[in-house]
Amino acid sequence: MQQSLSNFFKYELGFDDDEAERLIESYYQEYGLSVKGLIKNKQIDDVLQYNTFIDDSLPLQDYLKPDWKLRELLINLKKKKLGKFDKLWLFTNSYKNHAIRCVKILGIADLFDGITYCHYDRPIEEEFICKPDPKFFETAKLQSGLSSFANAWFIDDNESNVRSALSMGMGHVIHLIEDYQYESENIVTKDHKNKQQFSILKDILEIPLIMDVEVYRPSSIAIKEMEELEEEGEAVNWSNQQINVQSS
Repeated sequence: MQQSLSNFFKYELGFDDDEAERLIESYYQEYGLSVKGLIKNKQIDDVLQYNTFIDDSLPLQDYLKPDWKLRELLINLKKKKLGKFDKLWLFTNSYKNHAIRCVKILGIADLFDGITYCHYDRPIEEEFICKPDPKFFETAKLQSGLSSFANAWFIDDNESNVRSALSMGMGHVIHLIEDYQYESENIVTKDHKNKQQFSILKDILEIPLIMDVEVYRPSSIAIKEMEELEEEGEAVNWSNQQINVQSS
């Protein structure tokens, strides 16, 4: 994706290498998305064209594959086995096409109750909101039917988004950092202000380690069967996966 982004800035917008890299980084840091910086500075006319060039062109099937461990974890998050979550909701800075492609390839689209996404399809004159903008969090709250941020768990790998979630009063905020080095053998969940909880994890599969349940282990039999299917090249049909996409 980074290469596609760089190519768009250079070949579609005409920036040289150094300026393209500078703008990509500065816009991402300031606005949460490089495309929002382009919109704010009136450097782009068609946001959907940007999405087509960057996200829709990615050969996701080369980078992603069905994730059976993640699927089983999500299934159990909605069962009493792991404390029961009423809803699982996708909250993304991408356009709906890209987000749905990702979760379908991963084999988990049918486990989500809905999605809040960035509207790359709206006219350039309309306000473009994305994480970490508090207004986007309010949009997700409204669309998901969440009664209070205090009742929600939020998981993200972006520090700005995590800080925003904490400021909005999310009940439990998890920051995913792949190369994080734990200070001890145990994962420590820290109390934040207003009875909030804050955790840092290296992998989303570690979520059960911060819940008041026995350490979760995906079913080895189920995983083995699925991995064997994959090795044999048997296609798994995820075409029936459905996810609630709201337009508001």
